[in-house]
Amino acid sequence: MVSTRYSPFFFYFSFSFHKAAFKTIVNTVLESKQPQIRQKNLHIANTVEDDRVVTGDSFLLFQAISNLIQNAIDFSPEGGCIALDTGIDGAMLRFTVTDEGTSIPDYAREKIFDKFFSLQRPGNGKKSTGLGLNLVKEVAQLHNGKITLTNRTRQRVRATLSLPLS
Repeated sequence: MVSTRYSPFFFYFSFSFHKAAFKTIVNTVLESKQPQIRQKNLHIANTVEDDRVVTGDSFLLFQAISNLIQNAIDFSPEGGCIALDTGIDGAMLRFTVTDEGTSIPDYAREKIFDKFFSLQRPGNGKKSTGLGLNLVKEVAQLHNGKITLTNRTRQRVRATLSLPLS
């Protein structure tokens, strides 16, 4: 199914919505991130289930998942662990990315999904373009889903991307 929708991020863009195996998209993202994962000696605990299927634009879903995993890589300490998991919440697939990086400061919680807002990366102090999480939010909304970021105990952050199941 091809759909044309308006989005402030994508303006007018044609999307190709098809059923997609969610784990396949996650694994493709992980494969593309292997050099960075190895460089930081990170452990990936991937418990994404095989049988989860969503309807969406595979390219946009890849970009959103890639941005979430990239943030986890950027904010994780050397030798840290990033946990990837899926669950079901009613008719929604819940994909979580949990890292061992620094918590989101209070002042940033309201702005974290704003276009061009970025936090300094630990260690090197660099900032990104500030477009990654905004893109994730836009992709989630285009797929009738949502994204949340929450601070967990012991300096961990969890990103939760919720998407309708097929």
